[in-house]
Amino acid sequence: MRYGSVIPLWFRLSLAILCICAMSESADIAIYGDLDPAPVQALGHTTTILSLSDIEAGSMSGADVLLLGHIVGESAWSEAACSSVEAYLNGGGHLITEWNAVDILFGQSGSNTWQAVSPQCGFFEGTIDGGDVVAFATELDFTDRLSPLLSGLAGGPDPGFDLGDGS
Repeated sequence: MRYGSVIPLWFRLSLAILCICAMSESADIAIYGDLDPAPVQALGHTTTILSLSDIEAGSMSGADVLLLGHIVGESAWSEAACSSVEAYLNGGGHLITEWNAVDILFGQSGSNTWQAVSPQCGFFEGTIDGGDVVAFATELDFTDRLSPLLSGLAGGPDPGFDLGDGS
């Protein structure tokens, strides 16, 4: 089973939807990867599903936003796709990536990158890496327990976030 299939679609698209929601007018959204266009369409935007060959041919050039979902597989990305996306961005296009697709933006992947995308486009210098793996039942230490970000969460002391029962 692929890890991406375990995470609900609404969760994987949440950042993309938040960014797209901020758009005051209907937009043309080009989508590549394993993302369902329905949530974006429900917001009143037009969507076009692209293949890798569409991206390589620059078919997203008329889109307001290119939304890259989970890119998996040895033949899922190419140097020609990098060149096409770079031309799209240089022409004023906008790019939103899912966590896995963000790999393409950097020059190299570190040793702790899960399902790294290759080849990488190298739009930014540096290495992208997953960092330390966080396991279940990992204790969280909040530097500011009185932060408004934690207000209203159930259980525990000051303001009440103790991770009990998934709080």
